[in-house]
Amino acid sequence: MPAPTDKKGVQRLLGTINYLAKFVPNMSAVTEPIRKLLKEEHEFIWTHEQQQAFEKLKDIITKNPVLSFYDVSKPVTVSCDASQCGLGAMLIQDNKPVAYASRSLTDAESRYANIERELLGAI
Repeated sequence: MPAPTDKKGVQRLLGTINYLAKFVPNMSAVTEPIRKLLKEEHEFIWTHEQQQAFEKLKDIITKNPVLSFYDVSKPVTVSCDASQCGLGAMLIQDNKPVAYASRSLTDAESRYANIERELLGAI
């Protein structure tokens, strides 16, 4: 898979990868350097930072998934986390991941207090 060469290529890459987000922990954090290129104020310049994120992304999606099957008869735990750039959550059963969820924060959400971002991750 070649690296994107323009903003349209970044949009295609992220659109494709978005389908796999529920299988990848911290997807929004991994793709954050690449997503920066889509902002209006950023000129498209593919740097070492984007290349590292791209290589990590390829490595993650080519490994075998380690998710467990969901069993309706067993209790579940939801684990949430937040950073300055994104939110992440994990559904756990028997101490094994069942599903992942993540998304990037809007500009306004990135200014929330840490406890507010953590709560937003639970929602």
